[in-house]
Amino acid sequence: MSSAVESPRILDVGANIGMATLYFKQSFPKARISAFEPDPSISEVLQKNLIAFGHRDVDVYRVAVSDHAGTKNFSPDNSDGGRFAADGENVVSVVRMRDWLDEPVDLLKIDIEGAEFDVIIDCRDRLKNVTRLFVEYHSFTSKPQRLPELLTIVRDAGFRLYVQTDFCAPSPMKDAFSDNEMDLRLNIFAVRPDSD
Repeated sequence: MSSAVESPRILDVGANIGMATLYFKQSFPKARISAFEPDPSISEVLQKNLIAFGHRDVDVYRVAVSDHAGTKNFSPDNSDGGRFAADGENVVSVVRMRDWLDEPVDLLKIDIEGAEFDVIIDCRDRLKNVTRLFVEYHSFTSKPQRLPELLTIVRDAGFRLYVQTDFCAPSPMKDAFSDNEMDLRLNIFAVRPDSD
């Protein structure tokens, strides 16, 4: 983000313990940030970290984000990768992301362990309100890959795309493997060409 934006609006979806939020506040002290983290124990650490660094102005929501509001079963891992699961031992409150995109958003960061495609497709007509977008894409071996559709939606919303590998087998044609049921994880950065 340009330093010309003094108080950017940032949505940190899947905030975990707050590393990204802390970075955003360090870079933009007047940023208006909403951080979403459904895992109760991780959300508590997020809140403590923000207070420890003097950032009491960040709005923390102990909810999951999806393509609908309500509740969902959630399987925490008490680390960095809790996710929705039919047999999840926790039931968490869920908010619909598109309801948060009715105003300009300078940065939307989404790292929600596999639920990102459903959120992006539900928000496709509201992505016009977003200037910069980061999505961590997760490919699970038990589910179809939806990467081409996700990239098309983001591109068609007017973004220029940059993709980096976060996790992939070094030789997937010879030695495919998975980690925590994932065989691919990508960082997708999307920027509007006309943004400064």
